[in-house]
Amino acid sequence: MLPIDDNYESLISALTVKPPYYAFRHVYADTYGDRIYGDFIPEQPVDGEYAPISVAEAGRHVAILGTLLGESLAAGNRPNYYLAVEADITGSKGNGFRFPPGEVMTACVRCRDNTASRLTVEGAVFFKNSILLEFVISYVRLGKKQFRFLCRDAEMPTCTTALPIASPWCQPVPLRILQEMHQGKLSAEIDSHNPILCAGHFENYPVWPVAIVMSAATQLITTLLRQTYYSELQYRIISANMRAKKLLSVSKSIIFHAEIIKYQAGCVSVRCLISSNCNTSDDVAELNVELIILDNKEDTMSNFDDDFFSFLSRINPALTATNKENRSLLVQEFWQDSVDVLTLLTEIEQEYNVTVPNTDFTDLDTVTLQALCDIVRSMVRGAL
Repeated sequence: MLPIDDNYESLISALTVKPPYYAFRHVYADTYGDRIYGDFIPEQPVDGEYAPISVAEAGRHVAILGTLLGESLAAGNRPNYYLAVEADITGSKGNGFRFPPGEVMTACVRCRDNTASRLTVEGAVFFKNSILLEFVISYVRLGKKQFRFLCRDAEMPTCTTALPIASPWCQPVPLRILQEMHQGKLSAEIDSHNPILCAGHFENYPVWPVAIVMSAATQLITTLLRQTYYSELQYRIISANMRAKKLLSVSKSIIFHAEIIKYQAGCVSVRCLISSNCNTSDDVAELNVELIILDNKEDTMSNFDDDFFSFLSRINPALTATNKENRSLLVQEFWQDSVDVLTLLTEIEQEYNVTVPNTDFTDLDTVTLQALCDIVRSMVRGAL
């Protein structure tokens, strides 16, 4: 049996994760005593994901609640440090929804497996009895001496650092794009080493939380999808797997490499490899996501007629423009294979006897797909 409500205060005060990373308003057990629940208000912005909470923030709250469950079950000395090493996520089968900010959500966890050094929990986040996301999270449990030895290079006196007035998690993770998209790939790094970004995780040992690393990875995935397809794209996550391989101090750089692995009829597989330097691709973590593009647009050129797609198929004879899937592939192929944009526009100009509009072509090597399509649309309007 888990402790009753009143007995959680001592456990919470002893947790190695602190506010503002810990953000539950109320924690309690169910009547059967095998689950812990926590109420919270989402605070991270949701961009790209068509959902009331981002998968990364939901994972953060479930993972923290799992550490509280672990401490309630732990034998021996406390506190322990819980390092999340893997999370499997399943999205709801609905189409997603939004609601006004400030609404309370609930996370819950129950134990699947518990040993002296390992913990696995099953969890979920729900709103008004509707399950939004389900999780299975595995941790390594470390004592204080083990943790301090493992993270000795990350030691920093953060207890003397004033906590931010507002939670740092209320803002997107600061990312810097390292290079323009090429062949369905995009790279970025977290553009800050401020220990405030790890506030509450952990005192005097600020290391990047897995949930925040995942948040940065999904931000990059959103950017990649929008540059590949169209700028207002939204998607629903079907499933995801996050594997963390090592802790990294906030003083270290984290580099993200996102890549579209597969696209078929609006279903997209994306991988993001996360590393600590440019020479290795995945020594920190790896995120794999299966998602569905929700917008009715299959691609940014969906409102062109058959003649235009026939023209694209002549650029790439291996694909015919006979169905929507091929048309999406045509768009991807000419864009991801780095077709010279000026050559493409010139061919359209010659093929349809239309004039390239007055445009600053000095930046065509970095033009986004959305911008290119706007140019093409203005050229061929009424000519096709």
